[in-house]
Amino acid sequence: MRGGPNYGVDFAGGIVVQVKLEKKHTPAEIREALAGTELEDSMIQEFGETGAFEYLIRLTNPDIQIAGVGDNAQKALAAKLGEKVDIRQVEMVGPQVGEELRKKALYAIFYAMLLMAVYISGRFEQKWLMSAIMAGSLIAASSFAAVLGVGVLWLIFIALGVSIALCWFIKLKYALGAIVSLMHDVFVVIGAFALTNREVSLSTVAALLTVVGIR
Repeated sequence: MRGGPNYGVDFAGGIVVQVKLEKKHTPAEIREALAGTELEDSMIQEFGETGAFEYLIRLTNPDIQIAGVGDNAQKALAAKLGEKVDIRQVEMVGPQVGEELRKKALYAIFYAMLLMAVYISGRFEQKWLMSAIMAGSLIAASSFAAVLGVGVLWLIFIALGVSIALCWFIKLKYALGAIVSLMHDVFVVIGAFALTNREVSLSTVAALLTVVGIR
């Protein structure tokens, strides 16, 4: 419906500018002050402790040049807001780095789900050997699919399908329930982010890993 998740700078690539102001301002005021610069379409987020007046300015555009961005932002904000503007840092994430981070994030979530399933099966059903067999089979299936050049997303779906089939075949009821429930929880959270067009960043991945761990 919405074209997939709204990846932030961490995954899509772009520029992040961290600024410190003397007074509190709304994101709309800061965005208005940046009109006419490269950062006019950026996402503004208050950052740090209450009263620090620090903001992150994120622009998801991997093609923009980082040179001069900090100086342009400082001049525009100082002229519009009439106060001292301190540029704390300017960082750029390239598209290749963002793609690599997406892959690592997907793997992190997948392996967290797998390890939870193995632990639950061994801890509550006392079937550590069967859990080890399931984990070994999954690693073998994942490695074989990777050799065939399967994309990371399809690789994870294949591995999850194999894990569900294995749990059913070797009668790991708790592991089967854990995998299905964890898949449900992760998909619901990601779906909610996609439907509401919320930005998906590394913090979102940390939250998903927390969901997997607590569940």
